[in-house]
Amino acid sequence: MICKQCNRSGIFVRPNIIGDSLHIGAMIVGQNPGYYPSAIKLTYITMDGEGHSYTCDLIRACIKDFHNLYLTNVVKCVQKQKINNDDIMNCSELYLMNEVTHTKPRVIICLGRVAYDSVSAIKDVLNLQCEVILFDHPGYLQRNNISEHDPKYLDYVTNFREVLEHYEQNAK
Repeated sequence: MICKQCNRSGIFVRPNIIGDSLHIGAMIVGQNPGYYPSAIKLTYITMDGEGHSYTCDLIRACIKDFHNLYLTNVVKCVQKQKINNDDIMNCSELYLMNEVTHTKPRVIICLGRVAYDSVSAIKDVLNLQCEVILFDHPGYLQRNNISEHDPKYLDYVTNFREVLEHYEQNAK
C-alpha cells in the first residue's frame, strides 16, 4: 500500500499486533521503518524469527512470551530520505494519534527521543492516562558494538521486560 498523506508517498507499513485482541497492555513505538536492511522494522518482527537485524533480535528478546502488544512506528512509510519534523508531525497527527486512541494502551514504550516526543505530544492532546516510558533507541547499542552478551545489552532487555511484566500483571 502506498501512503499518499504527504509529498513523499512511501510504502506504508502497517503496525504489528502480537496477541489476539486490541486490549493492548503495551504499545511499543519506534521512529520509522527505515530503509536499510538492518534498520528498525518493528512491524516486521515475528516471534518465529523473521525480521533479522540487530534491532529485531533485541526487541524480540525483550518481548518474548508477552502478549497483547502493539508494535508501531511514528513515521509509517519506508523513506529513503532523512526524516524531517514535518514527516514526524504529519504521521503523528494522521496515524499515531488514531492508533493510541483505539488501542488504549496501559503503557507506551518509546524507542528513542523522536518517538518519545511524538507520543508525549499526543498524550497531552488526548489527555491520556497511560504511562509513557523512554528507552534508548536500539541503534545506540548497535552503534556502540554492544553484543548480546554485554551487560548493557542484558540490562536493556531486563529493564524492558520488567516494564512489560509490571503492566501485564496489573492488567489481570
